[in-house]
Amino acid sequence: GADDVRNDALVMQIIRALGDMLDAEALMCAQPSDKEQLFKTYDAITLAPRCGMVRWVHELTSLIQMAKHQPNFREHDMLEWRRLTYEALKNAGINPSKTPRKLWDHGILLQVWRTLRARRQSETGDGFIRTELVLQAGSPKQLFASYRRFAASMAINSAASVFAGMGDRHLENISVHRPTGAVVHIDFSVSFHKGRRLKVPERVPMRLTAGLRSVLQSTPGEFRKLMSDLVAKSRWNAGTRLVDGD
Repeated sequence: GADDVRNDALVMQIIRALGDMLDAEALMCAQPSDKEQLFKTYDAITLAPRCGMVRWVHELTSLIQMAKHQPNFREHDMLEWRRLTYEALKNAGINPSKTPRKLWDHGILLQVWRTLRARRQSETGDGFIRTELVLQAGSPKQLFASYRRFAASMAINSAASVFAGMGDRHLENISVHRPTGAVVHIDFSVSFHKGRRLKVPERVPMRLTAGLRSVLQSTPGEFRKLMSDLVAKSRWNAGTRLVDGD
């Protein structure tokens, strides 16, 4: 593709730096080396602005693949949101083709979102990621370890998303490493707050939807604690300081 591999290389450095800021004790690791299992990164070598090499991470399953494993899942038209929104706006006497998006009725947009969310819940539910982790685990001990790795890697990647302005975080760009339960993000072409400059700006700093929260509830408070520690340490760490783009 035409993606800038330099973005991948820089974001991977940020993720590794954030992971290094958390000590093994805070992560409840038996050994410092166990931290390597809590978050996964890949190597990106830049050869030119639009050319480079990326090392593949094996045994990943994207969130969209997990959703498709659910028995009631069905493919949807990618333009379904547009169709429902335009239809609702027209019914309210608003011409979406001539009315700027910022003037669209927020109540109508919220209702369309609720309609789509209810439809998705009936197909996959909020626990589809947790279901996959349960199926991968060989014992309750392994399952709890996967939950913990999921929470830790979510905290690290969420902090990286905030600091690196990672956009385009849809279900194909977020995966889970099956053997460990660690979350892995890919495709950083819309990073460093580029999403803010899109025609329809991306304003959400990180993805924390119901499906992801469903897994985090298995380790209450751990994600919040690690995320808070990362934000504090990244701002004041003497060796490595990450500062928000704002």
